[in-house]
Amino acid sequence: MVTKALDDSDAEDHDLHAHGLAWGDVHPGSIVIDTSFNPWVVDFGGGSIVEFVSRKKAGTKEGDWQGVGKIFDEWMFESDD
Repeated sequence: MVTKALDDSDAEDHDLHAHGLAWGDVHPGSIVIDTSFNPWVVDFGGGSIVEFVSRKKAGTKEGDWQGVGKIFDEWMFESDD
């Protein structure tokens, strides 16, 4: 499911960027998984959480990719070691 979510949310993010838009509020609470395990990006209200996107990059395409990277590389796969 995580791989599917990564692939699909990356594709959705790319589509937004192709239209000159940024997701902006990238964090785990802004990804909703439906009953078929499809991820949906939500919450385009313009806020951001600095643990996932730096203030300087908030609301930008670069910030979106920074947030996606932190969600999947650091937050979801973080070990307890």
